Amino acid sequence: MISSWYKTFKQILHFKGQEAIWCCIFAIFARISYAKTFTCITNGDNQETIYCNNITFTETDNITAQTEEANVKEIRFINSNIEHIPKKILQRFNKLEKLYVTDAEITTIHEDAFSTFNGLKELRLQNNCIKLIENKTLDQLETLEVLDLSENCVERIEEGAFRNLKNLQRILLYDNDIDNLHPETFFELNALKNIDLSDNSISFIHSLLFSNLKVRNVSLSSNSLSTIDLLAFPMTVEILSLQNNNLTSIINWPPTHVVDLDLSNNFISNVRGVKEIFSIFNILSTNVTEPHPRTQSLKFDNNRLSEIPEDFLAYFTELRVLHLSNNLLVSLTDADFAHLYSLTDLHLNYNKLHLIAEKAFVNLHMLTTLDMSSNDLRSLPDDIFMFLTNVQNIYLADNQINNISSKHFKHTKALTQLILRNNKIAMLPRDTFTNLVFLQLLNLEGNNIKELQVGWVRNLPSLTTLHLQKNSIKFIFKEQFNIPSIQYLDLANNQLRIIGDGFLQFVVNLETLDMNNNGILNLSEASFSGLSKLTYLSLKNNSLSTIGQHFEHTPSLSILDLSHNSISHISDSAFINLHSLTKVHLYGNAIGYAPNMTYLENVAYLYLLNNSIEVIKSGSFEGMRKLEHLYLGGNKIRNISSDAFNKLSLLVQLDLTQNLIERIPDYVFDDLMLLQKLFLEANRLTTLPPMIFNNLVSVVLIDVSRNFLRSIPGSLFQNTTSLSSLNLADNLIDSIDPGTFNNLANLRYLYLQNNHLRTIGDHFRDLQFLSVLQLSNNSVELLSTNAFVLLRSLTWLLLNDNEIKALPLTIFDNLASLRYLNVTNNLISSLEIGLFDDLHSVTHLYLGNNTLTKVDEHVFAGIEKLEVLDLSHNKLQCLNPCHIAQHLGRGIFVTHDGNPWECIFMQNAERTRHVDCDSYVIQKTQTTESGKKFHFDYDYDTAVGNKTNIVETTTSIVKNESNKCVLTNVILIVSFLKINRIVEP
Repeated sequence: MISSWYKTFKQILHFKGQEAIWCCIFAIFARISYAKTFTCITNGDNQETIYCNNITFTETDNITAQTEEANVKEIRFINSNIEHIPKKILQRFNKLEKLYVTDAEITTIHEDAFSTFNGLKELRLQNNCIKLIENKTLDQLETLEVLDLSENCVERIEEGAFRNLKNLQRILLYDNDIDNLHPETFFELNALKNIDLSDNSISFIHSLLFSNLKVRNVSLSSNSLSTIDLLAFPMTVEILSLQNNNLTSIINWPPTHVVDLDLSNNFISNVRGVKEIFSIFNILSTNVTEPHPRTQSLKFDNNRLSEIPEDFLAYFTELRVLHLSNNLLVSLTDADFAHLYSLTDLHLNYNKLHLIAEKAFVNLHMLTTLDMSSNDLRSLPDDIFMFLTNVQNIYLADNQINNISSKHFKHTKALTQLILRNNKIAMLPRDTFTNLVFLQLLNLEGNNIKELQVGWVRNLPSLTTLHLQKNSIKFIFKEQFNIPSIQYLDLANNQLRIIGDGFLQFVVNLETLDMNNNGILNLSEASFSGLSKLTYLSLKNNSLSTIGQHFEHTPSLSILDLSHNSISHISDSAFINLHSLTKVHLYGNAIGYAPNMTYLENVAYLYLLNNSIEVIKSGSFEGMRKLEHLYLGGNKIRNISSDAFNKLSLLVQLDLTQNLIERIPDYVFDDLMLLQKLFLEANRLTTLPPMIFNNLVSVVLIDVSRNFLRSIPGSLFQNTTSLSSLNLADNLIDSIDPGTFNNLANLRYLYLQNNHLRTIGDHFRDLQFLSVLQLSNNSVELLSTNAFVLLRSLTWLLLNDNEIKALPLTIFDNLASLRYLNVTNNLISSLEIGLFDDLHSVTHLYLGNNTLTKVDEHVFAGIEKLEVLDLSHNKLQCLNPCHIAQHLGRGIFVTHDGNPWECIFMQNAERTRHVDCDSYVIQKTQTTESGKKFHFDYDYDTAVGNKTNIVETTTSIVKNESNKCVLTNVILIVSFLKINRIVEP
């Protein structure tokens, strides 16, 4: 640590001629360094576990606890920066069993660091920077059971590093940089059960690496293995993970001992079966004549198999799960799965299958899931599933199947899910799906079905979900749907035009019916007869023009969607029996008046947006006492009755945006005491009654933007004390009455942009929680010195596009939370020193498009977190961005294009798009070049030398190639100079 400080100061002081003096000082400092004591705390009543926060170690430091140290069994280090673990640092805790030092920047460990831990069982050093595991580091940890070295930078493990860990059961080395392991790395670790070496760069496994172990779980996933010998793993291995490697070859197949083998995401393309050899294999083994693998799970996804080789699966009689998805398989033969008597899950999706032998699945009597989705199947043999008597799930989606016969599923009596989505099935003949008594879900979405024959389904007592959307069905008759068990039916995106009486009357348990996008022209009063349990009905995007008593047979209806039709007339009794209705969607129609819904006492959401309603009459919503959300935006409303919203005492949101309202009655909102959001945007309002919001005591958002308001009454918001967001943008407001915002203590967002304000006084002084203030695009010329003085919570202030000529010196005082300040496009000609001194949190400062002729670099010194500075399109002739960064002590992005630069420094900066703070000086010249936008990325530059003085003169200097210093050096130096109070002459 001291040597690194010395090196840095040596660079700093080189040009001072004081190197020898400071060497002495550092030598003295090194000798008088003293030990620190860190105290760790317990958490609650658990006195056996302590937590150590913000710890840094040296050889002489001590760790103590707030509890009896002899009783501590577990220590966890949090938010620490330890770097090096010295010897015997925790020697007081001699009964320690668990030690967690994670995410602590550890790079090295003293060989005696753990020498006092006679009973340690668990050591976790996860997420550090350890590169080398040395021989003696872990020698004393004979009782250790779990060692976690994952997420480090380990490149090498010395040969005997783990030799004394006789009780080690689990070792985690994943996510490191290991590319090679010595054959004796795990030698004689007889208790080891779990090894995780995933996410490394291992390209070779020596045959002796695991030879004497009794390990059960080995993970080598996400390495660089190109070949693997399965005999390299002991007979005890049950789980072997080899996915995400570069495997093209496997030697000594099949794995006789592995229960779960994952070979997915490799490059295996060719398999040549010769009894005991699988592959891809380049070497034949003769030591096994009749293998009997115990493998139960084999994952071979995402490889390059184009066929299943002979004998590939010949001996896997105990296999239960087989994944072959995402390969290049084109066909299946009778022999491919002939010996998989125990198989329950077979995944063949995302291949190129187009041909399947009729007896391909003949011996798969135990199969429960078969996935052949996303292939090129065009037809299926009639008896393909004959022997799958226990299959429950068949997935055939996303193929080219054009025909389904009554024979296909005749024997699959246990079937519960059948997915035939996105094929080319045109017809469903009689008895296609018959006697499938356990079938619950049938998906025929996205086919070419034009007609459903009577009897296409029979005796499906368990079927609850049926998908028929995205077909070409034109007619539906009740005899086609004699399926009383169905609860969910999707008929959207077909070609249904006319819905007959009782077309689903036998589907008596139906709860959800979707008939979107069909072109339905009309409904009869008996269309939905028999559907007494229906709760959701969607008729969106059809061609309905009139709504009568079509829903009198659906008393349980809760959600009704009639949006995007051509409805112009709704009968007064259309919804008279729908007492359970809670949501009504009527937006996007041609309704010219607010329909009579006074009897819908349980409706909470009413959507009437984008219609042609012109008047909201008295009593339009009378009786809708539970209404909470009323959407009337996008209509042609001109007039609203003064009692239009009376008795809507539970209303929380009212949307009246984009109408033609010129005047709002004085007391129209008086009953809305629970209203939280009011939208009046984009109307034709010129004034607001002074007491219009008087009873809106719960409102948190009011939007009156895009109107024609010229003034805001001073008493308008006196009772809206809960208001959090107020939008008055895009009006004609030229003044704000004093005290207008006095009672808005909870206001966080205030939008006043695009108005005609000329003066900003102290209107905002009571807005102590205001976070965003938008004043851009006004005509502001004058800012009061107290305009923002009390806005301590303000984070965004936008004053751009005004006519401000000067910023008062104290205008930004106390704005310690401000992060974003924009004053572009004004007439500001100068910036006073101290103007930004209180802006400690500002990261983005925009001063572009003003009339600045000179900027003193010190003016930005107080903006400690500045990241982006825009000085573009001013009248600046000379500037040194290096000095700005120096005063800040950090790097920033500066945009400076569009200025008439006359100094060589800035001309060179624009030409080369790079700043070398040691090479150029500020020097006037008669030649100027057109400005370019340029970002000084000071954190990106790298140090290239150790010359440190920053030249600030009006005379030229010669660039010194061997001793140059780019801006990153300057920032580092400025930081140290500031800390040590060394003043540069």
